[in-house]
Amino acid sequence: GKILPRVTHWQSPNYFVLDWLAKALKLPHDFHSTGEVVGKVVDNSCLVGCSGKILRTVGKDALPKLVTYASDQTHSSLLKACQIGGLNPELCRSLKTDVSTNYALSPEVFSEAVSRDIASGLIPFFLCAIVGTTSLTAIDPLPEMRKIGNECI
Repeated sequence: GKILPRVTHWQSPNYFVLDWLAKALKLPHDFHSTGEVVGKVVDNSCLVGCSGKILRTVGKDALPKLVTYASDQTHSSLLKACQIGGLNPELCRSLKTDVSTNYALSPEVFSEAVSRDIASGLIPFFLCAIVGTTSLTAIDPLPEMRKIGNECI
C-alpha cells in the first residue's frame, strides 16, 4: 500500500503516535514517540502495534496470554482496541480506583495485578496510564507506573 500525505493511514509509522498531543500538553520529550517512557501519549490503537511487537518476541501462540492493564477510569475505547487486536477481553484488566488516590491507578494495585498474572503464566505487556480522565480528570502516577512497567513488563 501507498502512504498518502496528510492522511492518517494505518501503514504510516506515525499512525500510532500522538506527538502533537504530548507537545500541546507540554510533556517532557520522554513522552514523545522517540522518548523513553514505557506508556507514551498514544492513541489506544497503539495496543495493536504493541501486541504485534511482543508476539514477535514471545511467539504468536502467546496471544491468548497477553494482559492489558488500565484503571477503571480509562475510556471504553481501550476495551474496543483489545477486541480489535484479537486480545482476550477477560485479560483486559480494569483495576479498581477509589477516592483515596483521587481515582488514579494505585501503583500497589497495578504491581499486585502484574505479579498475580505472571504467577499464573500470563504475559503482562501493556499499561494504559491516563493523564486526565473524562469523568473525573484523574491522573495516574506516571513515574511510579513507569518503574513498575520497566521491572515487570
